[in-house]
Amino acid sequence: MKNKCKAAISCVCISVFLLSCNTQTSPDTKKFDVVPVEAGLGNLTDLKASEYFHKISYVPLETNENCLIGREPAVHLFGDKILVTSFPRQCMLFDRSGRFISSVGHVGEDPEGYSKTDNWTNERTGTIYFPGWNKNLITYQDDGTFRGIVRIPEGNKTPTGEFEFLNNGTIVQYANELFGNTEYLLFFRDGELIKKIGIHEKDSVQFDISNVQSFSILKSEIAKAYTPAGMGGVYLIDFKEADKGLISLVNTNHLWRIEDDIFFKTTYNDTIYQVLDTALIPVKAFDLGKYHWEYKDRFDKTRKDVILMTQILDSRNLMLFRFAINVFNKVTPYNAILNKTTGELKIADSNNGIEDDLTNFIPLQPLTVSTSGEYASLLSVDNILTWFDEHKNVSGLPAEVEKLKQIGEEDNPVVVIME
Repeated sequence: MKNKCKAAISCVCISVFLLSCNTQTSPDTKKFDVVPVEAGLGNLTDLKASEYFHKISYVPLETNENCLIGREPAVHLFGDKILVTSFPRQCMLFDRSGRFISSVGHVGEDPEGYSKTDNWTNERTGTIYFPGWNKNLITYQDDGTFRGIVRIPEGNKTPTGEFEFLNNGTIVQYANELFGNTEYLLFFRDGELIKKIGIHEKDSVQFDISNVQSFSILKSEIAKAYTPAGMGGVYLIDFKEADKGLISLVNTNHLWRIEDDIFFKTTYNDTIYQVLDTALIPVKAFDLGKYHWEYKDRFDKTRKDVILMTQILDSRNLMLFRFAINVFNKVTPYNAILNKTTGELKIADSNNGIEDDLTNFIPLQPLTVSTSGEYASLLSVDNILTWFDEHKNVSGLPAEVEKLKQIGEEDNPVVVIME
């Protein structure tokens, strides 16, 4: 264990150097936790809801002609509201009882239109941010009203990456352009650049679009093979050389917030940093051991026993993270949960989900977490009706689960909230 910790510490030190000489540390912030992923893979187990949550709630979303949710829905807990987006152009707000509040803006090239429904939220100000069309973000209030336009000082015309919001009004953008050739953090306020931090040193192994043989986008259930985070979309690229390629998940998150604290992690770096002002402080390291995937080897399809992190859902008490092994061949997906109070890490096959031993209903697959630590997912009507059909003799279900038997085939999905 001592050798593993030394390796993780070395990884952190190297990572800090690679991020940039602008990254700051201080003696009291060099202490960090090590998450023993390699060791956990040697002791797979099952995950049970009662070990991590004390309450599970089911919220059927109101269904009428004004709020019909489309394909590929995604849910986000936004203060006392539920934000749902779906294909092709829908974004809607519901209250915590499932009552429809309003639609939020629209896709369009008019002054109040955004380019797509991807969004980022600032719970402190009640603001929802959407990518615009000309290096800007289109913003709406949490009641669905238009708020304004935020200028981004540099980058693509249609903003890419992820955004978080410091309490002093500074916006932090993680940008990953052209599949990793340009990767950086941008700090700006009122449209003015404050600081830019490059993530990787330039290396000789660059993404070359002229060398692409084929490009595939996996969606929905097929993409779920890469953990539930894959359902948002998986990009698979084959190069002209048979042993070269690239994989990228749309929903892999790099920036996230726990209450007032913001954290950051890149795909091929095993270290988590806290964002303090414009500095990055290492606070946690994943010990992947032999499963570590080097950035310089990201195009190597022959690397089978390496870990691709696909999602981190972090809170004060828990960290649920997902990863996959052997992503270019017969992929194996995992769910892992770190209990931050006890330090216990459990890893399981993600296909099994988390056993719901609290309400004895469908296994849980959290897909989002609020800044206050509530986890959530969506259950489709098909999944609910199929479960009841296959479990006709089950008795003693909680009243709110029994109520789900009344759901109709054309109804909106049900939000599952785990506390």
